[in-house]
Amino acid sequence: MNIRPVTQQEYEFINELCELSYHKPSQWIGYPRVESVDVLKAEVSEYNNTVDNCVKVIEHQLKPIGFTGYLHEVGDDEAYIIGPVFLETYHTIKNVKEILTKLQMESPFNLLRITTPSNNTVTNAAIDGLCWKQTSQQLEMVYELNQYESSDHHLDVKPIEDQLIPDVATLFENVFNWHESQNQLKHYLNEFGMDAACIFEGEKLKGAILWDAVEETNFVRLEDVAVVPEARRQGIATKLIEHVIQDASSQSKEDIFLAVDLDHVNAIKLYEKIGFKRNMINVSYEIKS
Repeated sequence: MNIRPVTQQEYEFINELCELSYHKPSQWIGYPRVESVDVLKAEVSEYNNTVDNCVKVIEHQLKPIGFTGYLHEVGDDEAYIIGPVFLETYHTIKNVKEILTKLQMESPFNLLRITTPSNNTVTNAAIDGLCWKQTSQQLEMVYELNQYESSDHHLDVKPIEDQLIPDVATLFENVFNWHESQNQLKHYLNEFGMDAACIFEGEKLKGAILWDAVEETNFVRLEDVAVVPEARRQGIATKLIEHVIQDASSQSKEDIFLAVDLDHVNAIKLYEKIGFKRNMINVSYEIKS
């Protein structure tokens, strides 16, 4: 097998494989999980990059049989593996191992990451046969906005302005172990185009939330929600999440996705109470290249 850059003439082939992997659990991919080539373009655009620069076609005897690639920002020293996604006949442990090995050997990055749903037993088995390190198992949950009933209920939530960034970044650093938290938050807001909001009580920050209404798609990703320890179990997280639901509904989005560690039982119960449903379990790995 060989991997090479995609051409625009092959976008329809890529689109067919996106549809296959999105609807067939045994070939699900974790991140980026895309249902069409247009959504793939949108995900790549989040990284200020292009499909032509990130996606590669997998060939066998000069015949396209799949696609893969590196999801990254220009200048990054790390990347996410896209897929790999194969035509059903070629979706085997041997082929996945071979492509992952090629990607690692040809990688210009210091670190590679891949996220694969547990339903995709072939890709997980292939990774287990290599030297990748498992880093997490997370439950993907989805909120379907067709169940949302809009209201005029006012939530005491406000968008994050520049002067609030230090406080919010410190909260995310304390809760999620962010490094260079102010730079990271600014990068998400300015480069990735994410949104953030927070709740204050007087002059004290009580909680904050970060989400990504991915342009040119019908979905929103809820990235992070954090509440200061002394304000937990007071409904702060619920208000923040409801704010995102309202915002997503106002943009005519269809779904909100989030990922939560499997051992965060209380968080899962909260999400389910709000209306999120369990979708899949994603296993994440990384390897130095």
